[in-house]
Amino acid sequence: MAAAKLAAILGKDAAGIDATAPLAQGRPSVDAVLLGKLVASTTSDKLGFLLQVYTKASTAGSDEYAEYLKKQAVAYAALLLLQPGQFSGAIAPSPDWGAQTVLGILKNDGSSRHSFPAGFLSALVSAMRIMSLPGYVGPDGTGTCLQSLLVSHQESVVPLLINDVTKLSLIDPFHGQFAALQEIGQNKGAMQAVTASPLWVTPLPLELGAGPAMEKQTLLGVFLRLSTIPETGRGMMGEPLPVRHPVGEACFAGMHRKNRQEVDIAVDSVRVQLHAAQDACTNFVRDLLKDKDHQDKMFDWVAAALRFSEARKMEGFGYYRTAATSSVGFLFNLFVVMLRLCKPFLSPDDKKSQKIDATWLLSDHRCALRTETRLVSSEEEVASWMDVRNEARIQQARQAASAGGSSPAAPKPEEEITISESFGTISEIFFLTLRAQQVRTPPHGLVKSCASFWRG
Repeated sequence: MAAAKLAAILGKDAAGIDATAPLAQGRPSVDAVLLGKLVASTTSDKLGFLLQVYTKASTAGSDEYAEYLKKQAVAYAALLLLQPGQFSGAIAPSPDWGAQTVLGILKNDGSSRHSFPAGFLSALVSAMRIMSLPGYVGPDGTGTCLQSLLVSHQESVVPLLINDVTKLSLIDPFHGQFAALQEIGQNKGAMQAVTASPLWVTPLPLELGAGPAMEKQTLLGVFLRLSTIPETGRGMMGEPLPVRHPVGEACFAGMHRKNRQEVDIAVDSVRVQLHAAQDACTNFVRDLLKDKDHQDKMFDWVAAALRFSEARKMEGFGYYRTAATSSVGFLFNLFVVMLRLCKPFLSPDDKKSQKIDATWLLSDHRCALRTETRLVSSEEEVASWMDVRNEARIQQARQAASAGGSSPAAPKPEEEITISESFGTISEIFFLTLRAQQVRTPPHGLVKSCASFWRG
């Protein structure tokens, strides 16, 4: 590298460095200049300086000095984000400065004066995955600097993003938050940290509120909860209770004073916002499904979200507390996302539909369906549902079986169906979408809700 190029990257302090010498010889001088710039009181924007060094080094070619400067800029940026007090002098920034700074950059909504140059975020995540510092130790005993920045405490990037989104409704500006979600989803290292944390699938058991936690405390869940559908409560007798919803209050208040055109404009604006939110969630899920390492995690998330809200498909659900499951709006959006993923192979004439493996329904791969009531049941199954003390009901069942023919016998060994050990992406998407349709809300199903939405 020419001395002029090195000086253009690091400033006039690097003018005396012989950039034509081997890197091993010039490295101490480069480190001294770089660190001196960072700790100098004249460098007020230290992260901006490191990003500038990375950008200039990226345009300087593949010279070993340029590659070394890029590597050091990333390493020092990681230290600055984790321990900003080491470079701040007398005035230490807030503990969440690093996470707030990264989140502001990821949102790309004008709230941050910085932006990551091409390749910087991936390099930063890769460096922090192997970086080990005192005090950054995970459950497995290894250094977890990346987890500390992204997920491990309330002042990390993802918890801050989740908290940010929980304050929003569908009528609020949310494009910055969705941009951050997209950036995280497209970074393999970042998503590995997220999916290995409780911020992906809640560790709470069902009886302690796993359903609500999936939509209020997980990364994807908080985005899917942005909805137009109010969650109606139920009284002791099953009667609907009045509910307030921010979208209705903001867009449809005083409807008796509005003309048809004003009503249409309000409806269209809400529909545009809802479409935008569902598009962004669909793109996030689609990005994860493209990566084999994340695909299984994504399907596990969908299955868990549906499993925690299975009570909604039970008869008489209205008499139970809706707070025990996820909300209608969350499940509606999840169903729409899954249905969009199904679109390429919903046509019977499409060759992809031939890859749907029906034995998924007989397996416990994602959802245990063996507890579901079958349309065609054996005598043993029917008998297990009846109270042995109710002789009249037992006799009635036997008469019905005699009138309609004998119940189907158990399949012979040679007639047994072989259940696949693994299932393809198309089968997973198709049957999880079917399950999402089944986890419906009384008295109307999610399909009817979707039909009304699309007719608009």
